[in-house]
Amino acid sequence: MSKSEIPVQEIGELMDTVSEKIPKMLRNVMSSFYSAESGREVGKSIGGLYQELVAAGIPEADALAMAKDYLSSISSMFNNAVKSGVQQGATHGGRGQSSAADEQTDADED
Repeated sequence: MSKSEIPVQEIGELMDTVSEKIPKMLRNVMSSFYSAESGREVGKSIGGLYQELVAAGIPEADALAMAKDYLSSISSMFNNAVKSGVQQGATHGGRGQSSAADEQTDADED
């Protein structure tokens, strides 16, 4: 292949592979994010933030609002990342959408 040739077929195959794997990876990350253990860790993190704010002299009502805003920000960032990944997968052959068959296959692989 010369320097001016673009490996279109290889790029297409790579995009197909990526569009298949990213949605599955995001589903796995999402399920771990919403696990009971993850919930406990998020609770500890938010509770620790609240306690540190109060210990630093922030009024309790303000500290609570700040902790809620922090949790909301984390949730929004995560949800946006997941939506973006699924949408990107959908633009490459519609593979970003999960189906019951995909989820069963994913479960079988675990």
